[in-house]
Amino acid sequence: MTTESPPSLVRAGRPRRFALSVVLWAFGLSASTLLVGVWGRAVASSEQTLSTTARAAVDASMASERIQGWIMSEIDDLEGVDPATVEPAVSEVVGAPETALALDALITQVVGAALAPPASTVQIDATTALRPLAPLISQQFAERGVAVTDAEVGIVLDRLGALVVSTEDELGITDAVARGRAALTVVVVAATLALAATAALALALADDRIAMVRSLAIRLTVAAATFAAFLRIGAWAVDPFGGRSPVIRAGVVVLSSNTGILAAIGGASAGVAIVAAVTIRSRRFTRDSTRSLENHEPLPGAESGARSTTSGSSPVSPGESALSG
Repeated sequence: MTTESPPSLVRAGRPRRFALSVVLWAFGLSASTLLVGVWGRAVASSEQTLSTTARAAVDASMASERIQGWIMSEIDDLEGVDPATVEPAVSEVVGAPETALALDALITQVVGAALAPPASTVQIDATTALRPLAPLISQQFAERGVAVTDAEVGIVLDRLGALVVSTEDELGITDAVARGRAALTVVVVAATLALAATAALALALADDRIAMVRSLAIRLTVAAATFAAFLRIGAWAVDPFGGRSPVIRAGVVVLSSNTGILAAIGGASAGVAIVAAVTIRSRRFTRDSTRSLENHEPLPGAESGARSTTSGSSPVSPGESALSG
């Protein structure tokens, strides 16, 4: 015989279900905002990520072309140098491995100046970075019959001098990163409070709180995994084959970094979901066992054991029963 709930109880449950659906929607929105804020703050707080991003944003090929043009114009001013030999000689120098190392040292100085603390002064010493190229330059000209000494090339490179950079100028990005980190901290705090409030409301509206804990943990796990997947896919979609502009390369570095924090959040929430699921299963088994004992019914395991024992015993004939009597 089945009983139906009174219409008044059904009508009373509808607002509760609607309120619970709204609270769960707000929980998902808070979880997404929290994940974005936590990941963004991790990126802004990582010096390695900032350094790698700034380095990716520097166009080494453009710097190489600038240095090549400057060396060509300065070497032309030396006496006894044939202008026809300047371009091929300097081109060989620019393509040499030693030049790549010099450019790397120069880019390192530029990145260091960009990430210097606010209200500080940094020098970009191009002469020190390019001075090791003097023997290579003189060697290239000597192979083309032009007598240029290392000292003469060194004098040309010394004209570069040092560039003094103040972090109060546009090059300094540390102050901007600090402001962004502070804003993301506010976002993380607000999202955490909203997440806690919506979780508390969901537990208050739920009929089974442990089941609701499992549901909320699963939602957070899925959100973290989805966000991490979107970051990876976005990093690939921005520059799938590589070789695009330095700004795009810097964006790829940002999208690919610090996803470990999302994995940690997803793993922790998955652990909570597993514990809640085990608790629900244990509680269900205990409830079924208690109900079986109250109704004097054998447990599923005991019933199967009794059935196997009965099937294993041989039947007793009336004659054997009489003899035993």
